[in-house]
Amino acid sequence: MTKQERYTDIGIIVILLLIVFVPTTILFFADGGQIRGFNEDQNNPGNPLNTDIGGYIFVPVEEDIVPIYDDHEIVQIELWQMPVRDALLMIVVSSFAYIPPSVSKIISFIYLTSGLAFIILYYKISGKKRSPDSRREKIYQYICENPGKSQQQIADAMQISRGSLKYHLNRLQDSDEIHQKIHGEYPRYFPSHKGISDKEKVLLSLISEEKDHLFYQTLLNHPGITRKELATTLEISEATVSWHLSRLDNYELFTTEKSGRELHYTLTPETVAAYHKIVLEKLPDQDATQKNKE
Repeated sequence: MTKQERYTDIGIIVILLLIVFVPTTILFFADGGQIRGFNEDQNNPGNPLNTDIGGYIFVPVEEDIVPIYDDHEIVQIELWQMPVRDALLMIVVSSFAYIPPSVSKIISFIYLTSGLAFIILYYKISGKKRSPDSRREKIYQYICENPGKSQQQIADAMQISRGSLKYHLNRLQDSDEIHQKIHGEYPRYFPSHKGISDKEKVLLSLISEEKDHLFYQTLLNHPGITRKELATTLEISEATVSWHLSRLDNYELFTTEKSGRELHYTLTPETVAAYHKIVLEKLPDQDATQKNKE
């Protein structure tokens, strides 16, 4: 979301809050639920006006006041005799000319809850309608195209700060657009709509790290390889090989077969099938990226 979009949303929400809270506050905190000139109950005048100002005492008049008219004759007319504009105005205004004080607080509560519901609905809808150029949408698209990446990998690829990235990732998780899975020490992020299996998530997390991917490919290309052969092929120590194998063993990605004093390691058929599926799905994305570069 760009700054302009954010400021626009904040302005709209502030206006909505004013529209909701101002009338609600007036209705709720009016004198006994009454607003003078709006829904004032003549039988329940509220607090009597008895004020001493400059030596004069003002008190409510309790007797009937007879109006004094000039020589003009007062004629009562029906609604249908009035001009159309005045008639329509009368119909609209008369509907709200008086609200009983006992009902005003109920109306204020309904008005408040419906207003807050509208604001929440607007907030959720506006959050889903992102601009294609917004940072959050770009992060979401990157995760869809590169599932299994860590926060650091996403931040490095998109050249944004970890703090800003974490904020957008949390918002995307709140809207169920992505989810995370802990692999090793760090969470990895996946799109929610792709239906990626647990084994595929493990493999995606593995191949996102260059060293892990190279170790996995060596197992894939050399079924039945031994620990010593792995160390020689990858030019790493046998202790490092043991560390990699222990990580893979936690996810049951390979089988072992003992021959003499040596253990031979082979990836399971399910693991190989899941890897091939991932590779085939990523190839079209890589081809499209290559064409765009050309």
